Amino acid sequence: MERASGFLLDVYDGAQQCSPSEFNEYALDELKKLINFDSAGVASFAITPEKKVAIQSLHLRSADAERFRDRSKTVGVETLDRNGTLASRDSVAANAFAQRGKSVIVDIEKQFSSPDSLRYCRKYETAHSLAFISNPTTNGTIGGMALWRASRKNPYSEEHGQVATLVLPHLFQAMAINRRLATASAVGANGTT
Repeated sequence: MERASGFLLDVYDGAQQCSPSEFNEYALDELKKLINFDSAGVASFAITPEKKVAIQSLHLRSADAERFRDRSKTVGVETLDRNGTLASRDSVAANAFAQRGKSVIVDIEKQFSSPDSLRYCRKYETAHSLAFISNPTTNGTIGGMALWRASRKNPYSEEHGQVATLVLPHLFQAMAINRRLATASAVGANGTT
């Protein structure tokens, strides 16, 4: 718990000191001290009027944009149904979306049966995933994060999930604070109010 408290203080401090691009890297560096991962993706989503999930921003660590282009080909279009449930061929995303505010841990080999999905995960060295989807903000934006581990011998534990569930809502809040401060600073520098 003490490590999580230190993380939170550092992240909120960093949100006030860093530019948005610097903060994403800083926050992932700090998070990696709590929950080790090999690669990660942090995204901001919106829901279109047609109920499609649209990525507004994406920050990758030790992963490239090709991973998300391939994901789109593998998974296809993701939409919300009438009940607000994510309709997706990606069961990790659907499960995380259904449990917003709670971390979801997945052993890929055990969870996925689709040959295309398994091929995709092997290509991008994903044996284990820890996924988190935030609750929607007042402007309708939804934050999401996935932490990936490459080795089958290095699964996430229940404790990792508990720590992530505790700290990731704060991380998304710190990201929002960081963006607001950057916007306010830019407006102030332009001499407009």
